[in-house]
Amino acid sequence: MTQWFSEPSSVAEQALTVEEAKERRERLAKMRSLLFAHEQKAKRLKAIKSKGFHRHAKKAAKMKVQRFHTTPQPTPDFTLCLAR
Repeated sequence: MTQWFSEPSSVAEQALTVEEAKERRERLAKMRSLLFAHEQKAKRLKAIKSKGFHRHAKKAAKMKVQRFHTTPQPTPDFTLCLAR
């Protein structure tokens, strides 16, 4: 196992004492942990869709199909007139 606090690794840590560097690392580790937990929670919440969302999406898809089938399709005679 290596010594984490034996020699400073960055310029900012060179001005700190060993105790201050240790506290700083602990604080940064805690912040990384909190950030990771927050990102995981946001990812989980993003994946969850409500019952209302599914109901609305289903209704919208149904309406889209209905609009497609009720739209009058051009007859072959009409398309020939347009081609001239």
